[in-house]
Amino acid sequence: MNNSIPELPLRDIHLPTSISWWPPAVGWWILLLVILFMLALAFFLIKSYLKPTLKKQARKQLSSIEQMFQSNGNATLCLSELSIFLRRIVLCQNHPEPIAGVTGTAWLTFLDQSLDTPEFSQGSGQILLKGPYQRFVEKDDVVQFIQLCHKWVDRL
Repeated sequence: MNNSIPELPLRDIHLPTSISWWPPAVGWWILLLVILFMLALAFFLIKSYLKPTLKKQARKQLSSIEQMFQSNGNATLCLSELSIFLRRIVLCQNHPEPIAGVTGTAWLTFLDQSLDTPEFSQGSGQILLKGPYQRFVEKDDVVQFIQLCHKWVDRL
C-alpha cells in the first residue's frame, strides 16, 4: 500500500475578520433616536416653562403697580399707571379689530368682553374714565379697581 498522501491544494484555516464598530446594530440606532427625542422634548418643555408669558408678565407688573400704590398712596398716579397697563396688555394681544384708538365707554365695554359681568363699564371700572384726571380719588375705589384688574388679568 501506498502510504503517501497526495498533496491536496488546501489552504490554511482563515479566521473571520473582527466585527467592526461601524455601522452599529439597529438597536443602537433606536437608542440614539430615543435619546435625541428625549433631549429635544426636555429642551422644549424647559423653554416653554421658563418663557415669560403675557399673563405672567401682566401679573408681575400689576403687582408692582399695587406695591407702588401701597407705598406712596398716590391714587391718581396709580390710576394713570393702571390705565397705561391695561392699554399695553390689550395691545400685546392679537385682536382682529383695531383697539389702539378706542376710548371712553367703548374702551370699558371692550374690557368687559373678557369678564362675565360688565364690571368695567357699570362697576368699579368706571373710575378709569375720570379718576386719572381728578385731584382727589378715594383710595377704596382704587383698591376695588386693582382687584378688578387682577380678575381681568386672570382671564387672559
